This record gives sequence, structure tokens and C-alpha cells, in this order.
Amino acid sequence: MMASKQGGSSEPTSSFPSKIPTLPVFKDNIDDMYCYLLRFERFAEDAGWPRGSWATLLGALLTGKALNVYSRMPSAQAKEYDDLKYALLSKYQLTSDGRRGKFRTYIFV
Repeated sequence: MMASKQGGSSEPTSSFPSKIPTLPVFKDNIDDMYCYLLRFERFAEDAGWPRGSWATLLGALLTGKALNVYSRMPSAQAKEYDDLKYALLSKYQLTSDGRRGKFRTYIFV
């Protein structure tokens, strides 16, 4: 919490979450995107972060292909957690269509 210049009040000066992410960054070829997002969501809920800040906070934890997905999204869309989550799951083929495609690849190889 930050004190205001007048009166020494300890009122926060912004609506940004007071707890910053202490989660490790997402690492391609090491972390599973679905599990990473689940862990992020649980941490964010426990920390009491407003859902409107989740996409920005998650963006700070992305690297590699995941950061590329986030960076290429239109700004307004990248600020919406559900849009970002869907884009990431799609990139890592973890949507229902992506899982079907992976299944077919394993079956017919």
C-alpha cells in the first residue's frame, strides 16, 4: 500500500493487485499449458486478484511461443483473460478440436 502525499493515508493509489505473481514463468517444452493456466487461476483466486487484471498478470509470466501468442493479439483482446486463455490453449492444441487432431495423429501414424 502506498501513502498519499496529503494526510499520510494508507489508501491504495490504484486498483492493481497488491500481490505480484510469484509463480515461475511458463517454459515451452517443459510446462504443460493447461496445467500452468490452472495453477495461475488458482493462485489468482487465492490472492484475490480482480479477474480484469488476470490477462495482464499472466502476460508477464509467458515466454516463447506463449509470449508470441500474447504479443500478437490485439491489445483489447489480450486484456481479456478468457480470450487469452483460449488463444493459448489453441496454440498448444488443447482445445477440443486440438485434442481431436492430436488423437487422430496418434491413431493413424
